[in-house]
Amino acid sequence: MRRTATVLATALLAGAAALTAPAATAAGSGPQVTPPAPVADAVAAENCSLSGRITAVVGTCTGLDPRQTWGISGYCQEIVNGFPVIEPLWSAGPGTGDGSVVATCIYGGWVASARIVFGPKPLAG
Repeated sequence: MRRTATVLATALLAGAAALTAPAATAAGSGPQVTPPAPVADAVAAENCSLSGRITAVVGTCTGLDPRQTWGISGYCQEIVNGFPVIEPLWSAGPGTGDGSVVATCIYGGWVASARIVFGPKPLAG
């Protein structure tokens, strides 16, 4: 009986030590990780907008570098037999520079989420 109590106590102490080790690292004693830099300028994001929101959405960007690629990402939702079904938002392709891109719910449903995403920032020159 004594042996069982000792084994359980040791297991509890080991578990407590394992739980506190990540907290000590998060408190600043471990290496700090720098988040990745955004791929597009904040100015580019401010010059883009989305319109529509039922079964299609139109993204429009102005003032971008002519080589900057961008597109629309998101998903559609519909109710099938009483259950919500999530499907990808289909886009006509990536845009480059200024212009518009259309994305639709080709499988049915309505646009539940949409956002403009940018490709890598073009190199200078």
